[in-house]
Amino acid sequence: MVRLLVLDLDGTLFNSSAQISERNRMAVLAAQRQKQVRVAVASGRSFFILKELCDTIGLERYQGFVIGNNGQDLYDFSTKTLTKGAKIPLAVCRQVMKLAQEEQLEVFAHNNQISMFYSPTGGSKYHPEKESRRYNEMTGYFEMEEDLDKIGLFISTERKDAEQLKDRLQKRIQEAAQVMVVNANCIELVPKGMDKVLGVDHICERLGLEKQEVLVMGDGQNDLKMAQKYPFVAMANALPSVQKAAMRMTLSNDEDGVAYEIERTILGGREDV
Repeated sequence: MVRLLVLDLDGTLFNSSAQISERNRMAVLAAQRQKQVRVAVASGRSFFILKELCDTIGLERYQGFVIGNNGQDLYDFSTKTLTKGAKIPLAVCRQVMKLAQEEQLEVFAHNNQISMFYSPTGGSKYHPEKESRRYNEMTGYFEMEEDLDKIGLFISTERKDAEQLKDRLQKRIQEAAQVMVVNANCIELVPKGMDKVLGVDHICERLGLEKQEVLVMGDGQNDLKMAQKYPFVAMANALPSVQKAAMRMTLSNDEDGVAYEIERTILGGREDV
């Protein structure tokens, strides 16, 4: 019986337009209301960015959780406490910016509630509508020169070299942080030792849950350790490595795959998780 449902956001609960479909929203609410399942959103995004989303799927009402910044943050709605973990060192962040400038890639970053963005003057862009924000042209880096909660790269759809870029960046920073391909258009960095699975571990300990009482859904490399430890369903749009680690597949994020799995496994009473 599923007692904790853990949902990745981008590529999973979100469709390709970064929206939650009404079917997905209603299914998540029904799992909490009808079956008393606790829900945790596990995302590379910050809790501060996700607060409005949490309201739409009832996390505060049903005492859910947010695992933010790929495991750096954990917010517990039942106690209204935010636990923050390690940050990404400034030296590592500078290496990300250096690679972005060499390859004409966009950089996104944030620290607490402050967001930053770098848009190169040339090259094809994933977010051509965005301009640089809190970027210092004189220093070639962000105005905030300190360790960050989050930093990553956007890769245009024309490029097909996310894995190669990841490997280059990982080689530069060595073991100072972990570089992950979230999807073909996004690379994110995670502080050394941090991962979403740590947030799931903490929630299970707090609620007294066994592994078989957890169901996780995701699509990217930052979901892989959760897939290797807990019952895991991969989206049809998941990376091949994530699909390989899953116990089964659901529909894609553009086909309401989250709702489909909730309906057949939780609301429908399926037990083979």
